[in-house]
Amino acid sequence: MLSLHQTVAIAKNEWKIICSDPSIYAVLVLMPLVVMFFFSSPLEGSSGISAYRGVNHTVPGLTAMFALLFMSSVGAMFFREHGWSTWFRLRLVVKNDYSIVFGKTFPLLCLCFTQIAATYTLGALMLGLPLVQNLLSQMVIHLVLACCVVSMGLVLASLCRTVMQTSSISQVLTLLLGGIGGSFTPYELLPEYIKPIAPLSPVYWAISAYQKNNSGESFPTLELVILTCITLVCVTIFLKTLDYKEPKVYWS
Repeated sequence: MLSLHQTVAIAKNEWKIICSDPSIYAVLVLMPLVVMFFFSSPLEGSSGISAYRGVNHTVPGLTAMFALLFMSSVGAMFFREHGWSTWFRLRLVVKNDYSIVFGKTFPLLCLCFTQIAATYTLGALMLGLPLVQNLLSQMVIHLVLACCVVSMGLVLASLCRTVMQTSSISQVLTLLLGGIGGSFTPYELLPEYIKPIAPLSPVYWAISAYQKNNSGESFPTLELVILTCITLVCVTIFLKTLDYKEPKVYWS
C-alpha cells in the first residue's frame, strides 16, 4: 500500500538534492531562449509569415522541444541512487516501490512545469508574444506537457541500463521529435514526407495547443487529451517494464 508519509519524505529529500545544484536546470531555460532569439527573425521573413505568426510559432515550438531534454534528468534521478549504492537500501526501508517512484517523480514534475512556464514566459516577453490572454489555460498546457515529458523520461529510465544511454537517447529524441513535430518549421512548410508522421510527436500537439490558446479560438481540448493519452501510455509502459531489482549503471 502506498505510504503518504514515506512518499512525502522521499519527495522532500529529492527536492533538497535538486536545490543543491540548480545550475543545470537554469541552462535548460537559457538554451531555448538563445535559440529563440536567432530563430524568430528568419522565420518571420520566410514564405510570407507575419511577425506575430513567427513569434507564435517560435516560442511554443522551442519551449516544447527543449522541454524534452528534461527526460534525461528524470532518468538520472533513478540512476543516481544506483551510483550512490542506496537504491536497494532505500527499497529495504521503504517497503512500497510506488512510494519511491511517486516521491522521486513529483519534485521533478514540479521542476519540469517550472522550466516550461519560465521558458515560455521569458521567450514571450523577449519576442513580444502576448501573455495575458487565456493565462489559466496556458498553465494547464504547461502542466499537461510537463506530465508528458516526465512520463517519457520514466520510460527511458526503465528501458535503459546506463545513465549514458538515457542521456544520449533523450538528446536524439529531442531533436527527432522536435523536427518532426514542427519546432523549427511550421507544419505547412514541413516536407511532404514528414507531414503524415508529424502528429506522432508530442511536440506537434503541444505547439497546436499553445497556438490555439493564443488565438483565443477555443480551449485546446483535443490536443490536451492526446498529450494526456501519451502520458498514460508511457506511465503504463514504465510500470510494466521497470525491474526494481535490476542494477543500473551511473557515471563510471
